[in-house]
Amino acid sequence: MTRDRSKFLSLTAFDGGSVAFENGKSGIIVGIGKIGESLSHSIDNVHLADGLQHNLLSVSQVCEKGNLAVCSPKQYLVSNINSGDVVLRGKRHKNVYKVYIFPLSQNNLTCLSALNDDVMLWHNRLGHASLSLLNKLISKDLVVGLPSIKYNDDKVCDTQNFF
Repeated sequence: MTRDRSKFLSLTAFDGGSVAFENGKSGIIVGIGKIGESLSHSIDNVHLADGLQHNLLSVSQVCEKGNLAVCSPKQYLVSNINSGDVVLRGKRHKNVYKVYIFPLSQNNLTCLSALNDDVMLWHNRLGHASLSLLNKLISKDLVVGLPSIKYNDDKVCDTQNFF
């Protein structure tokens, strides 16, 4: 969890949910997204919480997502079990591990790059474009990386992820 919007690689609005703090107060979860060193090496399902004083990382949830967390007396590393790539890193300060989220360099930014051919992923990425519009974009080869498959118009948009 974090309160800093600038830490997110991607962020979706979320309405509903709160977080209880040690002092008896609570904060509201206003978004869910990805944080990491790049889009391909990130932790997903991170909550953006208003009122949070410190960024918090659940080691058990990180490990449940297919990562390995390694704590040493001086540093903290999270790496993807399958690829071995480092997802997050940090240093120990007193009795707390501080994870550092580095900003993306301009060389790592990719616009509309396909990681899979999920129809609703592309529907969301392109501003909830209709599936018939996606088919037109493919036929005219207007979006770099958009998979060349026929999208059936029988899918319905999940409004939970809609702003």
